[in-house]
Amino acid sequence: MSRARKTIWIIGFAGLYLSVLALMVWFESDAKNANIKSFYDALWYSIITLTTVGYGDFYPVTTGGKIVSLIIIISSLGVLGYLLTQISRTVSEYVNRKKMGLNGTNMKNHFVVIGWNSFANQVLTQIIRSNHPMAVVTDKKEDIEVIRSIFSKDQLFTLYNDHKDYEGLTNVNITGAASILVNFENDTETLVYIINLKKRFGDLNFVALLESHELRETFESIGVHHTISKNSITSKLIASYLFEPDVAKITDDLMSTSLSEKDLDLLQFKIIEGNEYINNNCLDAFRKLKEEYNAVLIGLCRTENGQNQLIKNPDRSYSVLKNYYMIIMADGKKKRIIEKEFGVKEGRVVNEVAD
Repeated sequence: MSRARKTIWIIGFAGLYLSVLALMVWFESDAKNANIKSFYDALWYSIITLTTVGYGDFYPVTTGGKIVSLIIIISSLGVLGYLLTQISRTVSEYVNRKKMGLNGTNMKNHFVVIGWNSFANQVLTQIIRSNHPMAVVTDKKEDIEVIRSIFSKDQLFTLYNDHKDYEGLTNVNITGAASILVNFENDTETLVYIINLKKRFGDLNFVALLESHELRETFESIGVHHTISKNSITSKLIASYLFEPDVAKITDDLMSTSLSEKDLDLLQFKIIEGNEYINNNCLDAFRKLKEEYNAVLIGLCRTENGQNQLIKNPDRSYSVLKNYYMIIMADGKKKRIIEKEFGVKEGRVVNEVAD
């Protein structure tokens, strides 16, 4: 039913209702022993009748009043049924919208995965283990139940949204995301999707999952900061297991988020005001990290001319400065201590360009 038609129905019902109450007052007000003397009395009687409370403090004594009362009683059954149906429908719609993520989220500096499959499940599991806010977008309603069975709503915000409905991504606060992984099966679909997102939301921090490594330069040319080829990563790790299996074991450990205090992890921390390592050269920083946290300085990231520069295994000619990122290898126990001491969580800050 259209809004205009619904308004007409409401106005018509209200007019009829008021007319019935006026008729009740007309029959009852001058009758002997009558207790419905005013419009207020009739209104109170109708409400008590509608809610089936039935106090008995007001009741009709005339034949005409009783006939009108019968109309009110019969009508009350329909009105009450309608109200209950509308309330139930409203609650059901709210619960369903919340379940589908259509009420939106105000989370910030979170990571968004667009496209649900088993690979997305693995990615989300790794990031959630590091206690970072996460969101996933799927265009299949049946995925919602699957995702809810794996992750709790406190761990992960889930949004059902047609992939062609770009504006619907405001429900996941796409512009406040730290990074966005587009996880489609087809590289062309991924390319078109990212181009359309950039047109609507400006410069976001994208990570694209590719089937073909040859398209890497194409994606980078449109502003995708990271491109990942599943086949390339898998082949490198398998090759490492073949000829240097112990190195591969360490690599595998470092690539995953630490689950126990003994697991190793590669961590990236932004250097903010008050950090004790500011203005330390990297050799001194290396020594202090090893002594204080049994952690190892692996790299340094800085921004020059609007571009991020990753310095691997930096020597003493480099210094740690404010707003740089330190890349550190540490175990799970020391990770929590370093986060507390540095005053930041591991990872990139919202909307910064990735390395």
